[in-house]
Amino acid sequence: MSSPRRDRSTDDILASEIEYHDHDNPERLERVSRFYSDDLVGPMHRRFKAGILSGVAGKRVLEYGCGAGSFASDLARAGADVTGIDISAHRLQQAREQAAASNLDITFLEMDAQALTFPDDSFDRIVGGAIIHHLDPDRAFGEVARTLRPGGDAWFIEPLGYNPAINWFRNRTPTMRTPDEHPLVKRDIAMAEAHFGSVDVRQYLLAELLGAFVGGTGAGRVIRPPLRLLDAALLRLPAVRWLAWSCIIHLAQPRKRPGAVTPPAA
Repeated sequence: MSSPRRDRSTDDILASEIEYHDHDNPERLERVSRFYSDDLVGPMHRRFKAGILSGVAGKRVLEYGCGAGSFASDLARAGADVTGIDISAHRLQQAREQAAASNLDITFLEMDAQALTFPDDSFDRIVGGAIIHHLDPDRAFGEVARTLRPGGDAWFIEPLGYNPAINWFRNRTPTMRTPDEHPLVKRDIAMAEAHFGSVDVRQYLLAELLGAFVGGTGAGRVIRPPLRLLDAALLRLPAVRWLAWSCIIHLAQPRKRPGAVTPPAA
């Protein structure tokens, strides 16, 4: 799936992303909801949450893009000192209201994820759900590596860009996503490897994605278990696993670029 990103300035892309995320679209949310049901993505999200919450008590954690689907509250309940950033003032207000309703002390800041204003070595862990594919991966991974402390790690859930059927659907439903986002491909993972000594990618949802088209019907409940078993076999195959819909990325051993300029404290 191609992206117009290469033909647009950084400022234009940022403005477009803010415009998209500053407005709720009930019709769009209804259309995408079947792809994010707990029956379908629940197992992947639970694996992700187990990773980001492991050993997090007392740690300083940054949520990289804390809008819809934020994990900030889960992290705070687990005992982390949490900061969340987003470019959308609207999404930040929603996050603040959710935290206040749960009586959680979380810091939320409006900030460009590609130009963090935090000093080097600020966080023990950085996490994000479906955020890197909205960004320039090299800049994003560089900022994540810069602001992680030695020994820190990062976790992301991201869509992948190789499945022809999924890309066919994406190309025919442009209003369901921002103009410049791009599902990740191997060259994006290679950018992560330039900034981290350890890059682990686990793919999820291939055959099982068919369950999204039958939803909560009786047929869906019947076919989902065998499709999940089929995925367990298919996603072990190197030649097949990149056709999956999504992946969990775990990054460790951040590499600090020599000569980098440390921004002032936020």
